[in-house]
Amino acid sequence: MNQKGSFCEAFRKHEENFAESKEKVQKWRDALREVANLSGWDSKDQLETKLIEEVVAQVWKKLELRFSSYNDGLVVIDTRLEELYSTLKIGFEDVCFIGIWGMGGIGRSLAKEMKVCYSYRIKFSHLNIKGMVIETLSERKDSLRNLLSNKKVLLVLDDVSSKSQLENLAGSHAWFGRGSRIIITTRDKHLLISHAVLFEMYESNILNKSESLQLFCEKAFKKDKPEEDYFELSKTKSVVDYAGGLPLALEVLGSFLCGRRISDWEDALIKIKQVPHDDILNKLQISYDMLEDEHKTIFLDIACFFKGWYKHKVIQILENCGFHPTLGINVLIEKSLVTFDGRVIGMHDMLEEMGKTLVFLESPNDPGKRSRLWSLEDIDEVLRNNKGTELVQGIVLKSSPSMSFEACWNPEAFSKICNLSSLKVHIWRAYPMNTLPLGVQLDKLVHLQMVNSKVKQLWNGTQYFGKLKVIDLS
Repeated sequence: MNQKGSFCEAFRKHEENFAESKEKVQKWRDALREVANLSGWDSKDQLETKLIEEVVAQVWKKLELRFSSYNDGLVVIDTRLEELYSTLKIGFEDVCFIGIWGMGGIGRSLAKEMKVCYSYRIKFSHLNIKGMVIETLSERKDSLRNLLSNKKVLLVLDDVSSKSQLENLAGSHAWFGRGSRIIITTRDKHLLISHAVLFEMYESNILNKSESLQLFCEKAFKKDKPEEDYFELSKTKSVVDYAGGLPLALEVLGSFLCGRRISDWEDALIKIKQVPHDDILNKLQISYDMLEDEHKTIFLDIACFFKGWYKHKVIQILENCGFHPTLGINVLIEKSLVTFDGRVIGMHDMLEEMGKTLVFLESPNDPGKRSRLWSLEDIDEVLRNNKGTELVQGIVLKSSPSMSFEACWNPEAFSKICNLSSLKVHIWRAYPMNTLPLGVQLDKLVHLQMVNSKVKQLWNGTQYFGKLKVIDLS
């Protein structure tokens, strides 16, 4: 560009005003010349819609390099993204709904935030609807539909928790233009099933050992392998094992331990096994807090007592307690709070810890005031010191014949728990005495199981068990 006319006059005045800083003025001249030589677009030569598409395409090209560098530390997730890409059906012009579901902390949001958001080059809109008022969504339903109709969009609805949110934000395929992709992340699979829209389903699963170690090291050491002095603590002494493949736990623990001494690591590992990190606990508890009261009860029973049990056995016990466990367990499975392999009910270790922590917090200093007892130490304290109260509803002691309770309690210790009037489930393997002692008030007991016990006679005299439905002394 030749700087003539008004430009020339303006620079002449600047040179007079900055006589001692001619280098600065020259930089201005050079900058103007560089800008003037940049190629651009003229809206007079083409339709504005076509012009906008070209501009957006150029911007995406420049942004891709930034996103690639951002993604370098998350290469561990790349294999999972390939599976997710296939559900996007890029190249097909039909509207496609993709549902991503999984337990809290599993990485549903990570999956939708990464390469997906820029490899699919269409208008991008991300709505985090957590906490949005349903009434407000309903009021905006028509305007949202009008705004999005006939437009090719990538819409991400993150952390959906109710059917109303789906109905008001993504009611049907007809709301969107051809080629649109609607990605919905949720903790509840049933929300996707119940929405009257055909979904491509993607379950966000936990990481394997290799992926877990890599993600943890990215946070703890800022590289994909542990420091030599920390190798045992990172890999074989259970930081990664403790997280159980949960990305949230790996990131929180890795960030917390980053830069700390080995002695700090050892102390931290002892602590987190006793009390889970607040950031992890709070994230996982969101799913629990959204449950109905009965489903919360079933979840806590599984976490404290029945993880690893046959499903039919758990259903039998909970039915005898007046619950509706067939539905309840299915709800927990859909919300990724429990698992079922066709025979046995399972639960992620972190969710189990969360459930037990919630029960512990009912009465941190007095186990006799908690709703459930499962550890030998707590049961010992209740029986030894006669601390049982009406708040205790279940005792399950997973013991073996080799454990010597006689060393802990005298033969009459169990007779002191007369306050356990609300006890519904009593499971005590290898019970060490010949009979249930007199004086025990178990009016509400519905399930009594003492496998491999020394019982020869359940009780002497008369005992009233008006609600007892199951006795297992095999």
